[in-house]
Amino acid sequence: MKKFVAILLTLMLVLGVSAAFAEGTEETPSPTTTTASLGKVVVISGEGAVMPAETFNFTIKNDGVTDAAEGVTTENMPTPTLGSAEFKGGEPNGTEVAISIGLPTYKSVGIYTYTIEETAGATAGMTYSNAVLTLKVTVVNDENGGFKVAGTSLVGSDDKKKHDTFQNTYSAGKL
Repeated sequence: MKKFVAILLTLMLVLGVSAAFAEGTEETPSPTTTTASLGKVVVISGEGAVMPAETFNFTIKNDGVTDAAEGVTTENMPTPTLGSAEFKGGEPNGTEVAISIGLPTYKSVGIYTYTIEETAGATAGMTYSNAVLTLKVTVVNDENGGFKVAGTSLVGSDDKKKHDTFQNTYSAGKL
């Protein structure tokens, strides 16, 4: 009986290991990130105030790069593109609009850092955000000898808290 149990355990171990090995050999496609996003929110205050139509614009600047190939600098690293946030007017208080971030093609591994700021407009009653967000893009080698974005993160100026929204306040008094 002991011999039978030993053979059974050995057989189970061999089958378990080969099944695990077979599972591990399947190629799992890894996602490649080409976009990211952040949000734009306008808080409306004041009795009878209605959100006016406005397009909010943003700037992005290269801030630094670490762990990249020799010769990749802040001046020559690729820069993402930013969309704008368009409000048609009359949106409810706290409506959030997505702003797309188009990530460029990277030609080296590394951690690429960018700063994003809102460009102040001229709408009366609008208090524009003065937040500075930091976008970090981590690039790694892919399976085919190229490069892929492994992840992105957005943090506020305190560098400790995830922060992915610009918030403005619109206030209008009674006439």
